[in-house]
Amino acid sequence: MEDCASGVPAKAIAGCTKLLKGKINKKSDQSLVYSMRGLSYLNDGDPQNAIQDLEKAAALNPKNFQAFQGLGFALQKTGLYPEAVSAFDKAIALNPSDHVTISY
Repeated sequence: MEDCASGVPAKAIAGCTKLLKGKINKKSDQSLVYSMRGLSYLNDGDPQNAIQDLEKAAALNPKNFQAFQGLGFALQKTGLYPEAVSAFDKAIALNPSDHVTISY
């Protein structure tokens, strides 16, 4: 899990991918790893792969604030503004006091 949480996107992507190829039983754990990898893709300048992972994370755990927030940022980067607003709205519904999401 340590590599998956690395602040270095390439290392985090590789670490999360390794975890996902293993056996993760709980959907909430899978959701967390997909979120972490999706955010790493986003930080690495790859919003398309970020969107795929963050959508998986949100589907696995509809209460995953981080997945919806990251999805909003990724969709925004690709110019899909209505979809980004929808993702941000879901994130705000999960965490109404998050000032970063509210500002978008």
